[in-house]
Amino acid sequence: TCLMGAVESVYELRDCIDIYISSEEYSFYLYYWAEAINPICRILNENPDLSNEEIGKKIIEIIEENNKNLDYKEYITMSAIKTEKLDTLVENVNTFTEILLSNQNRDEIIDTCLESQSFGSSGMIKNLVDLYDLADRCSNIEGLEEVSRKVKELLKNTVIAEIHGKKHPNAWGISVYLGLYYGKEEAEDNLSDYEKSGLDFVCDTEWSSFLHELHSGYYEKLFGGLTKNLLSNSSFEEGENKPYGWAYTSREGVSFLWNEKNVYNGKYCISITNNDENNPYPNIWMQTLKVEKISKKLKLTAHIKSKNLKALNKNAKAAIYILFFDGDDNVIGFFTTPQDVIFYGTRDWTEVVALGEVPEGAAKIEIMAFMIGTGTAFFDDIKLYGSEKDKVMITTE
Repeated sequence: TCLMGAVESVYELRDCIDIYISSEEYSFYLYYWAEAINPICRILNENPDLSNEEIGKKIIEIIEENNKNLDYKEYITMSAIKTEKLDTLVENVNTFTEILLSNQNRDEIIDTCLESQSFGSSGMIKNLVDLYDLADRCSNIEGLEEVSRKVKELLKNTVIAEIHGKKHPNAWGISVYLGLYYGKEEAEDNLSDYEKSGLDFVCDTEWSSFLHELHSGYYEKLFGGLTKNLLSNSSFEEGENKPYGWAYTSREGVSFLWNEKNVYNGKYCISITNNDENNPYPNIWMQTLKVEKISKKLKLTAHIKSKNLKALNKNAKAAIYILFFDGDDNVIGFFTTPQDVIFYGTRDWTEVVALGEVPEGAAKIEIMAFMIGTGTAFFDDIKLYGSEKDKVMITTE
């Protein structure tokens, strides 16, 4: 099953089974198992006296053999875990966690977490990371050498067999939750759910406390110093007939609304509705800024919602682009909200966050909230953060 190689999952079932077979990554539905079922059944029928541990090892061997020619073989992860070893492992993972919490090398720990082998991170920065790889990397941090070595040793004894494709070179059988989303708000909401889950691993360790420290340090490090919102009327509360500071280009079949319904915050948001199936182009609300002085980095935050957003020419998006122009009005750079945050179909308000580099010579910035496809996209609280010394002037007509 997808992502079920997490320590949170296997530890929960430790008293129910002897050997736990799972994937740290997406298991691509039945692909990994389709050709393996018959050989597994044959071995069970022909060797009724095999121990559970022997069967577990055989299953991993069969899956590896039967997936050599599979399109997804580079992504495969599968492991057999001996559950009787988990209590000791988790006890030592908790010791590892406590030392992480007390260690003063905060930035080094954050970087180590970000460098660790990750799984299931579509739409996220880091969802789950391999526990062995994390411990291995932490062994290079002063004060974590011995406890990291112990966790690695116990993991080797707990995972009795595993395979991994070359897309996951540092996958060793058991992962753990990090939950770093592009949006800080979404990360906080999911961490709250994680804490309330009642899972044994969450209750028996200080891991959620470490995640609070990790998230706090990560978002502070990522966005530190970018505190001044450079946009005007970010929440669309000011205006007459349309929001002050924002403009759009009319297109047949497309409605650009200053919306009093479905808002995320305040009384208004903006929306775009396209009913023209022959219109495959971006439909855009835009604000333009003239640059007087600008930071090297900018942070973009916003909330986006979609309703019945459908693809045209296999393309459906709701996102925000930041375009940079030089003094001759040539495009010299851009950045955008994460394209793997999917708004296809209907999705409630979701925070999106992006960090972008400002190219040398930037004289103008265009902020474009856009959608491609049919349906409706809503935008609210669009903010572009720079430093307190930055100076820009709104020039939207």
